[in-house]
Amino acid sequence: MREIKQLLIIGIAILTLSCSSDDNDDADVTLEGTWKLTTFTTSDAIDYNQDGNATTDFMAETNNCYADNTLVFKAANTVDASGSFLDVEVQTQTGTTNLIIETNCTNDNQVDTYSWSQSGNNITVANVGTGILSSNTLAFTTPQGTLLTTIENNTEVFTLTDIVQVYTKQ
Repeated sequence: MREIKQLLIIGIAILTLSCSSDDNDDADVTLEGTWKLTTFTTSDAIDYNQDGNATTDFMAETNNCYADNTLVFKAANTVDASGSFLDVEVQTQTGTTNLIIETNCTNDNQVDTYSWSQSGNNITVANVGTGILSSNTLAFTTPQGTLLTTIENNTEVFTLTDIVQVYTKQ
């Protein structure tokens, strides 16, 4: 009887040591709260700011225009989205027929409210998409998103590229 008891104690000890409380860090993260956009990348390098250096860091290419974008998740399954956006206008250069791109980082101080739902690590925001929750980050991927990137031969050139926006819990 004593041997069975010792085996049971050893078995419980082995099970306790082999199970880690760190197996699912996502379980400790509550979605409710403020999430700030910390990374905005594209799968293809783009020289959006026309400085001669094409990168996949769209945040840098737009002079951190999107750096103040936030999502505020609320317990009532609503999320408030706010921040800046890049206002892009294609205009004709004065005195010519050449097209030029003018950009302006705009913060309209508007808060848009959407509904959200969660299924495991998948977070779906209505009219936005589904993001993947991993630890303290939430990543939304737009496959083959469209970006106006340049003007060539007086024609607007759009790039289809995967767009990834990563928000970090504040």
